This record gives sequence, structure tokens and C-alpha cells, in this order.
Amino acid sequence: MERQPAGGRTLWLTVVTIVAAFVLADFVRSPLLPGSGADAIPSPRLTLWVPAAEGGGASAQVAQAAAAGLELSGRPTVVKRLRGGTSEAVAAFLARPVTRRGADLLVLGSATMTALARDEADRIVPGAAGHALEAKVLLRHSPSIGLLSRERLKLAAQPGSGIDGDAALVRTIRTAPASAVFAIPDDGWSRSRLAALVEAVGRGGTVPFVPYDADELAARARADGLTNLVLASRGVLAADLRKGRLRPLAWPVDGRRPPASWVALVAPASSRPAQVAELRGWVDQLNAEPRWRAHLRAHGRTPGGPWNRTLTRMVRREAGPGARGGAGAAVIARRAR
Repeated sequence: MERQPAGGRTLWLTVVTIVAAFVLADFVRSPLLPGSGADAIPSPRLTLWVPAAEGGGASAQVAQAAAAGLELSGRPTVVKRLRGGTSEAVAAFLARPVTRRGADLLVLGSATMTALARDEADRIVPGAAGHALEAKVLLRHSPSIGLLSRERLKLAAQPGSGIDGDAALVRTIRTAPASAVFAIPDDGWSRSRLAALVEAVGRGGTVPFVPYDADELAARARADGLTNLVLASRGVLAADLRKGRLRPLAWPVDGRRPPASWVALVAPASSRPAQVAELRGWVDQLNAEPRWRAHLRAHGRTPGGPWNRTLTRMVRREAGPGARGGAGAAVIARRAR
């Protein structure tokens, strides 16, 4: 039996305390359940609304953790899903009148902006482009409440794949793209980032990819044996990189830093200034809470900071006319599973 040093035991107890607190709050809240479960909680002060398409992704995960943290600070919070297509649901949410009973906030992420950009360019689904344009206009007039987290992407190769560095990756994408098979999370933002990477590195062209549930990404990719490269968030790959089951690769685009996804909170356009100021104060307190920051970092995410106008400018820029929301122009071919 191996003896743990005192520092290790202290760290272990701290982690257990953090996890227990968030799990307990999550248990009594029952997030993302149908209306009957959420309605059983008396008078929530906050409801965080996640677009249905992102119900199993990073936005929902961060929202659940934020709700637990807000609840521990005495502000009852539930998480619910916006039903329907992303653009239509976001537009309807931002246009809703503000009531005096509690507060409703949109959980806005980089995946949401990618969905809006995709719908804006849609010429097949009736009304999709109009809803996306309406949502973007409303976003430019809706108050941002706070940035909850950022999460950088990581590139990695399966050991023995022959791709042992960024130079080998670039060479493979340019000369033999069909042999560069990426495992990626099953969401629009990750696909758009892979497309942008291939466009920048390979000057256009195609590479195959296999989408997986983010939480099981690396393990399932190895088990299936279908891929030799992985593109995912730092937190998802951390354990496999640390144990040597994946080989890290530098981001091969002109020395740039890898892109980061983000999750923020936005209030409806009709929100009152006094309520906006109060909500920003609550989120600022959450972002300063040590347990919340430790929880995010344990999952490979960077905590947000106090609200400032930079966040407002970022949201307006992402929702601006012609903004692509991170949509890559390269064509990436999906490999059948």
C-alpha cells in the first residue's frame, strides 16, 4: 500500500469537498428535467435556458455547474431547455417581456453562434434565415450578464499513427488528407473549427472525421480504432495526454493560439437596468468564488472574470452583420461509422 504525502491528502479532501458540494446542489435542483421536476422547486430566482441542440454539450454542463454554485450562495437556480430550433428559440427568448417573478437568462455559447451563422446561410428550411437574422439583431441589443468560462481546443495524435508533430500533421493534411481521420465532439462549433483548420493548413480540401460524445471522446476513438487524430477541448483530453495515451500536437496555423469555445449569460432585450446590474453582481460573485473556479479548472476550463464591456463588444461582434460565428469554409467529409 502506497503512503500518500500530507499535501496529497489535503488536495484530495479539497477536491472531494468541491465535488460533493456541487453534486448535492445538483441533486436537489434536478436540472434539465421536464417541467414537472423543475416546477417542484419553489420560486427559483434564476432560470438558465440552454438551446435544446446544446442540451448535452459544454453549454449545458457549465450551466448546471453555475446553477449549483449560485444555489450554494443562496440564489435558487434551475436549468431548462429552450425547445425547437436554435435560431427561432433564441429569437423568441430574447424578445420575451421581462416579468417580476424571478429572472430568465440565455446560456449563450460559441456553439449557439455557429448555429445562428449556419441558419442565416440556409436557403432550404423555410424561415431559418429570418429567425437567425432576428436572433442576431436582438443579441446586439440584449444586455450581457457575464462570461462563465472559456475552453481551449487541443490537437493530439494516437501513438503509432506516424503523426508525431505539427509538421507531420500539416504534411499529412496537404499530401494525404484521406489518412488524417479526426475524432471530434459531435457539435457544430467543433466541426467549424476543424473546417477552418483544414482550410488554413491544407489550403482547402477535405479530411474525414468521426463525431463522438465529448465525455467519451478519446476512449471511444481508441476503442473503435477509426481515427488517428483527435481535436477536442483541453479538459476532455487531459487524462489521456497525461497518461501518454495521446500525443499532444502544436496548433499548426502560423504560430497562433488554439481557438477557444466560450459560455456566457445574456438577458432578454427588455431587461430593466436595475435588474441587469443585480444579475451582473451575482455572476461576478460566482466567478470570484474559489470552489467554482477550482471546479472549472478541474475540467480544463478557464473561469470568467468580472463583467466588463469587452464581453458586450464580443457578443455584438459575433452577432454582427456577416459574422460567421466561427463557421469554416472548408469542406470536411464525414466518415461512416
